[in-house]
Amino acid sequence: MRTHMKIPTPIASLLFLVLLALPADAFDTPGHIIVAKIAYDYLNPHARAKVDSLSAKMHLGTHTYNAVNIAGWADQVKHLKSNQDPFGGHFGDWHFIDLGLKPGGPDLIGHPPQLTEKKGTIIEGLKLCEAVIVDQKSSPLVPSEEVALALIIHLVGDIHQPLHCITNYFDPKPDKGPGNDIGGNDVKVTNFTDKYPELHQFWDEGYKMTFDPETKTLEAEPDWDPFSITPTSPALVDMEAEVLKAKPTLSVTLEGDYYKTWALETYELGKTMGYGGLDPKDYDFPKLSVTIDRTYEENVKQVTQRQICLAGLRLAAVLDKLYP
Repeated sequence: MRTHMKIPTPIASLLFLVLLALPADAFDTPGHIIVAKIAYDYLNPHARAKVDSLSAKMHLGTHTYNAVNIAGWADQVKHLKSNQDPFGGHFGDWHFIDLGLKPGGPDLIGHPPQLTEKKGTIIEGLKLCEAVIVDQKSSPLVPSEEVALALIIHLVGDIHQPLHCITNYFDPKPDKGPGNDIGGNDVKVTNFTDKYPELHQFWDEGYKMTFDPETKTLEAEPDWDPFSITPTSPALVDMEAEVLKAKPTLSVTLEGDYYKTWALETYELGKTMGYGGLDPKDYDFPKLSVTIDRTYEENVKQVTQRQICLAGLRLAAVLDKLYP
């Protein structure tokens, strides 16, 4: 099986600057790292050892990974080009499934698009990654066990972010503009333009937002340098403890088609909490701009903290199943 290749030093020297400038993704990189940390702490010893050893095989330029910061790899390579990394630009559509807010959208669960390097859905991507590990047989799309593990650790986080399982399709499709709002990516947040330019990013970082009553603005904890974070980093340990206060009562057992079940569960949150707290006239075409009030912000924080915690516990269950 092919392992992830190192990038030549001249290119590697530029990658860290590239990573700092990347746009936000479902749960930002710290959010994904918290998911991985929660899972890591709940793993059986064998699974933990496998996560340690397989994560260490992954590289991005001269950077190597560990059991928690590996959670950011899938987003990091997604934004790179093929001459910057062997997986540059891969797995783009694997991070989400665009189930329609309103009836009439495509049936992406019953009739999913074929998986390719860039196309597919999060459900089918997760199933393929599991199969690579269970069958110990590489796939042209997922060529090694360590790549499969890195994707699982990331995508289990993504499937719990409410705006990664829903989008608003416009019917009929307008002559100009998008056919859907790309899971809130095209919906501008007008009153927090500097920090939260669009609705999707607002949900990515909602778990760490606080309202400042003096300035009447939202503030978020600063991002971490992902390559400086380890399972024992104090900042990570503290944030994990904060998120674990939102520990949910939902099941973490793996029953039936659990990736489908999780996606539909997350979809309902996106429908009721993501779009449900907003005025349809604002987020629908052609306006696509909303104003967020404090009640909505508090709901986003509560839901995203719970979802990160749930994702971590469920990720532990998946990895315990794969490495009993």
